[in-house]
Amino acid sequence: MWRSFDVGAVVDAMSSDAQVVAGVGGLNRQVSRAKIAATSDQLADVGAGELVVTSIEALLDDGEAWEHLLGRLDAAQVAAVAVRIDGDNPLPEALLRAADAQAVPLITFPSEAVLADVTTAVLDALLDAQGRRLERILDIHQRFTPIVLAGGGAPEIATTLYLLLGCPVAVLDPEGRATVVVPSDAEVGVDFAESRWVRQPILAGEFRYGEIVALTTETELDDEGRLALQRASSSIAVRMAHATAAAAERARFAATSLEELISGHAGDIADVAERAISFGWDLARPRAVLLASIDPPVDQDVVSTALATISAAAQTTLGREVIVWTRSTTIAALIAPETAEPAERRAIAERLRRELDERVVDVNVSIGVGRRVDDPMSIPRSYLEASRAVDVGRWARGRHITAVFDQLGLERLLASTPTEDLAEFVEQAIGPLVDYDRTHQSELVATLGMWLETRNMAEGARRLHVHYNTFKNRLDRIESILGALIDDAARSLECEVAVYVFRHYDGPWHPDGAS
Repeated sequence: MWRSFDVGAVVDAMSSDAQVVAGVGGLNRQVSRAKIAATSDQLADVGAGELVVTSIEALLDDGEAWEHLLGRLDAAQVAAVAVRIDGDNPLPEALLRAADAQAVPLITFPSEAVLADVTTAVLDALLDAQGRRLERILDIHQRFTPIVLAGGGAPEIATTLYLLLGCPVAVLDPEGRATVVVPSDAEVGVDFAESRWVRQPILAGEFRYGEIVALTTETELDDEGRLALQRASSSIAVRMAHATAAAAERARFAATSLEELISGHAGDIADVAERAISFGWDLARPRAVLLASIDPPVDQDVVSTALATISAAAQTTLGREVIVWTRSTTIAALIAPETAEPAERRAIAERLRRELDERVVDVNVSIGVGRRVDDPMSIPRSYLEASRAVDVGRWARGRHITAVFDQLGLERLLASTPTEDLAEFVEQAIGPLVDYDRTHQSELVATLGMWLETRNMAEGARRLHVHYNTFKNRLDRIESILGALIDDAARSLECEVAVYVFRHYDGPWHPDGAS
C-alpha cells in the first residue's frame, strides 16, 4: 500500500519537538491520514489508519479509564495518538502504561503548539514520507525498466531483485524447476518448494510462466520488498511473453514456408535454400513427407492438446533431422530416411505409432508416408503421396491406420476410382452371386474368393472345411450364375478384384443403394 506508512516513518519526518513517549511496540502501525479530535466526542469517532491529533484536555474529558480508552482506540485500529502537552505537566503514568500495554504509540508535542499546527506537522510528515516512498518506488521501477528495454532476461532481473531484497532469489519454471538462482551457490541444499519462502507467480494474462521465490519469510519482507518482487515478476513475464510471441511468429513463418514448399509454391531452388538456411533446415539430404492426421470425426475441444502431444511425439521419435510443423488437424513432418526402401519408412512410422499409442488417448490418428525424394523441389510429390496414403488407408481399413504409399498395392488404384464406379463394377462382376447368397443364406462369394486365392479345389475345400465334392458343386453353381470363369483368366481377374472390393471396403455395392 504505497499511500500508507508506518508510524515510525511519519515520526522520523516530524520535527525534533515530536517525541514518542509510549507504545513504541506499535511504531509499525500503518498511517493513512491525520485527524483532529479536539473534543471527547470527536475522539470517539476515529477509524483505522488515522493518526489522531488531540489534547490532554480531550483525553481527560472522555471520562474513560485509560486502559479502556486505549483499548477502544486499539480496537478501532487507530495508528497513533499525537497529544499536545499543557505546560510542564507530563502525561499520566497510567496513560503511558495503557499505551505500552496496547502498543498504541503516544506522540507528544510542546504546549505552545496549537492543534492545527500539530495536524499540519503530521500532514507534512505524511507528505514527506509519501515522497520518500515514491522515490523508493520509482527507484525500484527504474532498476527493472532498463533491463527489459535492453532485452535482458531472467538472470539480469533476478540479480537486480537479489540486490534490492538482500536475500537469495530463484526463478522457477512451471514445473517447479529452478532455471535461475542468485547467488548461484544458494541452490545447495535448498528446497524451493517449502511454503515458508515468499513466492510471486510469473503471469502474463492467464498464462503462468512459473514463479519467483525469495528465500525470506513474509514477515521479513516490507512493502518495498513486495513491490520489488512484483516488479521483477512482471518484468520476467514481459520478457517471456515477448519470447513466446517471437517464437510463435517464427513458427508460423516456418509453417507457412513449409506449406508453400509442399504445395509447390515456394519459389525457385535459391529461395528454398535461403529459407532453409534461415531456419536451420537441411534440405540438401533426401526427404520424405510423413503426415499424422487426427481421424474424423474431430472433437474441436481436444484438437489443440492432441496436436501438441502428436508434435512432441514426432519430435521425439522421428530422428534429429526431422522438421515438424502443425496444420489444422494434422502434424506434418519431413523425415530423413537413409534409403529409398519403403520398409525403412514403415519402421520410422511405426516408431511414431507406438509413441502415439502410449501418449494419445482422446483421438485416433492415422499416419501416411510418401516416397523419398532427392531434392526439395520434389517434396510436393512426396506430400501428395503421404496424403494419398492416409486417404487410401482410411478408405480401405478405417481409422487408426499406418500406410506407406509405395506399399499400398492395389488400393492405390481402387481409391482413385469413384465409389459409384466401384459399385457398378461389383454389381456387374459378381452382383448376381451376392444376391444369391443373400436370398439363400449361402457362401458362394466366399467359395469363389477362396478358389481365386488358391486356384486349387482341394486346398480351397480344406481351408473352408468342406468336402471336396461340396466345394466342386459350389463352383459349378457359381458358373451357372455368373457364367464360365474357371478357365477364363480375364473373367477370373475381374471377379477377383470385385470380391476384393466387396470384402474390404464399405460402400453401396449396388446402384440402388442396397448392401
